[in-house]
Amino acid sequence: MRRHRTGQGLRFIAFACLALIASACANLKAVREFASTSSDAAQYSQLVVAYVDTPARMKRYEPESQRAVLDREIAERKAQQERLLLRQKLIQEYMDALKQLADDELTSYDKELDALGNAAKTAKFVDQGEATAFAAVSKVLVLAVTDRWRQGKLVTLIEETDRPFQVVVAALVKIVEQEFTADIAIEREALNKYYTGLERQGKDPAGLAALAEWRELREGQIKGHDTAIRNYAVVLKTIAVGHHKLYESRHRLSTPEVQTEIHQYTKRLKEAFNAVAAL
Repeated sequence: MRRHRTGQGLRFIAFACLALIASACANLKAVREFASTSSDAAQYSQLVVAYVDTPARMKRYEPESQRAVLDREIAERKAQQERLLLRQKLIQEYMDALKQLADDELTSYDKELDALGNAAKTAKFVDQGEATAFAAVSKVLVLAVTDRWRQGKLVTLIEETDRPFQVVVAALVKIVEQEFTADIAIEREALNKYYTGLERQGKDPAGLAALAEWRELREGQIKGHDTAIRNYAVVLKTIAVGHHKLYESRHRLSTPEVQTEIHQYTKRLKEAFNAVAAL
């Protein structure tokens, strides 16, 4: 009888230990989903490519006298492309690390992490504050890999990165909302001027009909591009606000109320990104 009770006691202790281990890994499903969705949505590089190629597209609308100006802008945009893609890559890599820690996995080593750190030193960011913030986030990411962080370091990751992360995302939002949007306005005006001029000169009904179809097609493309830009700005802002919510709630991330709030940010992200990807 004593041996039977001893066996029951051992089984109870084993069960208690398993329960304790399971509870040590907090339920962070909402955090994982937010990080995964953010990583996917942030790396929408097509908008960067379209922005870089705008001066080249403008050549079809502008007179020969503007070619030198456009060629200079093409070179400037090519130089800017690397910095834009680096910002997107940093957000993606950070969110991947956030997801891995929420999953209680080791953050995977990506050689591009070293490249990101070096890029912060060599890339010519317009704002030195952003360069410093970029380097700060990169440094934490590399530390998370080299020191083999797990879920227990999730709060540390969020605490140490929220402020510089907000700076990097805000800088990208500013470019998207100001420079990308300004490009759309300029291209729309140039297109209108170009096709209106051709329509005034045209006399053949069939030619005018074909011209109208091309104009409608190009106007539709520009409208879709404009919509994509606006939704991408929503994506970036939602990532920033959602991450700050993680920071504010960092000591109670597994509570049902926080999980529900984070889920709402993920839902908003998916809606905005789906609107971008559908175009």
